[in-house]
Parts: sequence; C-alpha cells; structure tokens
Amino acid sequence: MASARLFKFKTGSQSYVIGGLFIALFASIGVYLLTNSHAATPYISTSATSGTTGCNASVQSGAVKFGTGPSCGGGGGFTLGGGSNMLAGTIKGTDANSSQAADVATLGGFDRLDVTGGSDNGAVKRFSDAKVRVDLLIGSGDPSSWLNLYKSVCTATNVQANECPVVEVENEPDLNHVDSHVYAATVEADYKAFHSALGASSPAIVAAYEGSSNGGGSYTWGQSWWNWNPDSNSASTGYMKNYVDGVYVHPYGHHNQTSICSAPYNSLTLSTNTNCGVWDSALGDRGNVVQAHTDTGKPIYVTEVGWPTDNGTNSVPMNDSNIGDSYQWPRINCSSNPAPNAPSDGNLSGLCSGSGSSEGDQCNNVYNFFTWARKTGYVYDVTYFGYNDYGSGHTFYGLTDGGGNKKPAFYALAAFAKNQPNPCPNALTY
Repeated sequence: MASARLFKFKTGSQSYVIGGLFIALFASIGVYLLTNSHAATPYISTSATSGTTGCNASVQSGAVKFGTGPSCGGGGGFTLGGGSNMLAGTIKGTDANSSQAADVATLGGFDRLDVTGGSDNGAVKRFSDAKVRVDLLIGSGDPSSWLNLYKSVCTATNVQANECPVVEVENEPDLNHVDSHVYAATVEADYKAFHSALGASSPAIVAAYEGSSNGGGSYTWGQSWWNWNPDSNSASTGYMKNYVDGVYVHPYGHHNQTSICSAPYNSLTLSTNTNCGVWDSALGDRGNVVQAHTDTGKPIYVTEVGWPTDNGTNSVPMNDSNIGDSYQWPRINCSSNPAPNAPSDGNLSGLCSGSGSSEGDQCNNVYNFFTWARKTGYVYDVTYFGYNDYGSGHTFYGLTDGGGNKKPAFYALAAFAKNQPNPCPNALTY
C-alpha cells in the first residue's frame, strides 16, 4: 500500500533538492521570478525576517480572513475555514494550461501545486488568472528559500492577493521514510519563518498527520512528530500544536471491510455490488479524517482523495495489486440509470445517454465525500486526486480521461462547488 501511494505522482513530482544545490537553485529562481514580467516585485519584503501584514488580513474565530484593497492586487476578500468556507478543488499542477485552469475554477477554484522541484513553471499565474487559489506543496530544506518562493509567486502584484492560502509541508513524508523527529523540526522552522515574516497574512502551515482507520495502518508516525519538541530534542505531549495551523490526511477508501459498514450503508446498492468492503471504499476513509481531528484538535485538510475507474470492464470493483488506495470502480449501464440533474453545457450529453457506459460509481463517491466533509465543519479543504487519468487502468483516478473528456465525476465536483444537487447517474446519498 505504501508503494502504491508513492506511485500516484508523476515521475519527478516528488523530487527533493538538498544542500548547496537547493540554495543555488532558489537563488536563481528568485532572481528570475522577480525580474521577469510574469511576477512583479512582491508587495511585501522578500526577507525572511521582516514584512508587513498586507491585505488587511486578520484571524477571526480560528479562520484567516484576507481583506481587500489596491495593495491586494484585486484579490478580493477570502475566508479560510470549514463549513460553507471549505475549499474544494482538484490536483492539476504545474502542467495546467489556461483552459484546464479555467476548468479547475468550475470545480471549486482550488488546486494543489507541487513546487518541491523548486519552480512553479508559471502555474500560479495561470491559476490566478482563472481565479483559482493554490495549496503550495513544499519540501524539506531552508525555510527562508520556501518563504521567498512563496512571496515571489503568490503575493506578487500581478496575481491575486494571498493566491496561496495554504502551504503544505512535504508529501506523505511517512511513506518517504522521513524521520518523524526530523519532520517536526522542519515543520516548526517553516511555521516560524512564514509567521514571523508575514504575521496575520501568513498562509496556513499544514503538516502530515498520516494513518488509516481501515487500511491496517496506524497514527504512530504522526503521533511521534506531534508529541516531539525539536528544540530540546525530547518528547513533549502536544508540543507541535503550537507550530501548525492544520494537519492533512489522504483518506483513500482502500478495499478492507470495517465496522463502519452498517445501516444505512449496507442497505444501499452500488451499480453491481453491495459488499461491505466495497462500501467502505466508496465512502472514503472518513474515520481517518475524524481521528486526525480528534487527536490534534486542528483543522483538517484533505489534500488527496480519489477513486480510480476501471479500464473498460463492467465487473464489480477490482482490487488491482498495483494500487492500494482504492478499488477500481466499474461503469454502469446508463440506459437504466439516467442522470437526474444533468449539466446543460452539452459536453457530455447529460452525463449518460443511450446504452453507453459511464463511471457512475466514481461520480457518486466524489459528490458524497465532498458533501460529508463540508458538513463536519472542521475540514477546511478537499482536493481531489486528480484532474486527468494517466498510466494504465489502476491510475485512472481522473475527473477527465486520457483524451481530456470529462467523466461524470467532473460534473459531480462542479455541482458540489455550486451547491447543486447530485448530478450522477443512479444518484445515491451516502
């Protein structure tokens, strides 16, 4: 299961730059970003030891409220929080073109952007132009370099103010075999660098609290860094709560049966299967989300969750040995399972028509998980993995297929973002 989760990102997307190479790379990137037309001089200092709380930002009842004004580059007001303020979106990343960035805007307007390689490749600007905000995924290394990159690409005067309201510290560090105590030190250093320089305008610093309620894993790694004081190099219960604004989890559904499969879930019918393990996978690992919040008391950021469709069959959900995150989800016969709330844009002719097939189960899974997360009140973000299919069948997580065609799940997320009813074929609530 661990190797499967590492596999989902494309080659090179989780690379980490260290030592002198890291510093040299960011020095050159900083010069480029500050002198080229796509990123004008930031409205705050690029020094890690100084800066202002631009855009009239303030902390209100545990949420960050970003203000408005000319200094904000036209970004407008924005609240980071749960419930109706929950961020929603998908993972398109640095290869997003303008059209795809516009699609992400219709899917909730938020994107997880991996800059661990050291450059955003202009993606923040493209997303900004489409009114999409960004979860900036950073890696290990000198926190002042990450701060300078953030300022250069996320608070420049020609992008929306506070374009990157969330900074996520490393992707799945537990599965990358990062020592938990080293990770605690990294998180603390990043938190201090951003908050010291930016004050109330700082993005939320979000760290990995990994584990699984139904996948056979545990929270040992997350608990280890959470209860560690990197300054004294000793255990200290809950010490790190002072150095994170939230924690993130990746609650993929897996394919294991647990006690959560009870009424009403055991009485519902997916397209071809009512097995309890299948229902657990359809729900997503909601217990993971609940437990992380219970353990830490912090806002939860779901920075990955997804359900791959199968590679052409109509069988029950398949357990492909190459992936451990979820079943591959079957297609359904659309002639007997019409879409009740079909989109009117004509791109997919009502999601489902004639005797063709459609990824209806994936559609329901997406709509229902996002809806559940928003109802918790403490989930601040859900970003779906991912925008498009890649690889072979077991990596067909996408909201669009390899040819760019929109799946029903695309419309499910768009409908959620607009507070519209479930548009899926054979719409179900769970």
